[in-house]
Amino acid sequence: MSSKELKKEKSKKESTADAFANFASSLSQIEETDKVERGEILKKGVEDREKLEKDTLQSSRLVTGKLSSIREEAGLSAFVGTSGKIKSPKFRRSEFI
Repeated sequence: MSSKELKKEKSKKESTADAFANFASSLSQIEETDKVERGEILKKGVEDREKLEKDTLQSSRLVTGKLSSIREEAGLSAFVGTSGKIKSPKFRRSEFI
């Protein structure tokens, strides 16, 4: 092989490696945006279900417990039926917790 052919082969390998690196970085960005969107969808769904099924939620401890864990996963307060209205105070926070 001549040096010209070796240079072409190296540049081809480098461009392939760059393409894979770009693809991997775009996939990681997509995963991050999907994670954020999934959280927002979960929050909205929990709030909608609480509004629609208010009486049913209050009558069942099993459903309330499961919904409480889903609310924690969504980043909402663990108290069912509040729709995220309870916020931690800025002052005397340790007493609230």
